[in-house]
Amino acid sequence: QLYYDQTSEYFTTFWHSDVFVGDISSIIPCYFLTGKPIIYCHTDAVDDNDIMKKILSIARSDSSGGGGIQGDIKTITVHKAFAATVLTAVTAQNSKGIRDVINLTPEMVKLQFDTVISNFMPDCIKLGMLGTSEIIDIVADKIKELGVNEIVVDPVLVSNRGEIMLDDEALERYKERILPLAHVLIPNIPEAELLSGCKIEEMSDMVKTAEKLADMTGGSILIKGGHLPSCADDLLYTKGEAIWFAQPLSLIHI
Repeated sequence: QLYYDQTSEYFTTFWHSDVFVGDISSIIPCYFLTGKPIIYCHTDAVDDNDIMKKILSIARSDSSGGGGIQGDIKTITVHKAFAATVLTAVTAQNSKGIRDVINLTPEMVKLQFDTVISNFMPDCIKLGMLGTSEIIDIVADKIKELGVNEIVVDPVLVSNRGEIMLDDEALERYKERILPLAHVLIPNIPEAELLSGCKIEEMSDMVKTAEKLADMTGGSILIKGGHLPSCADDLLYTKGEAIWFAQPLSLIHI
């Protein structure tokens, strides 16, 4: 069954068995693909426990669809929450790398944020690429103003070629203003090294780096181990405890 709430804005949606959610222009193609009926319902026809959590992703576009805003929308939807977005940059990229990046103006980032939150309060905010000092300041100011505590920070700081994607001023501003907001920080190894000043060559180094990052953020740290030479184990460091998630190295040919 396909539910669409016609009594309010499109983001007031609900998850039941086999439900598709979104703007009606997105729902209709889902109907043609699945053949499932569309049922228009009123807000009071759905139990409050079924109201979807709202997650605001503030990140770049990824034209390949594998990450950025596009990846966030897919992941959030699969986990039965509603995704709203604030776009910070547009990229020309595919699975092999990024060809170009254009940062949006700080004014446009602010306008998107203000427009979204004028309609609803997000339950959680996920931060991706913040490409300039001005964008960093706007996002930090708006989050503090909003008062949302559940902040997930994915520091998109180092390109696939190993290039640092922020200038020195913006990087320091990021450490000063964004890291303290993180309820969970999820860097890969190059990003963890850049933020902490530590060098990671083996798994024990990941623990030391996570401890330092935890001191900087006051939150939990999840370091992705895909750059390790012998394995791809991820480390979750939370409340002083190191928890490992074993991941074997695999070769992906594209």
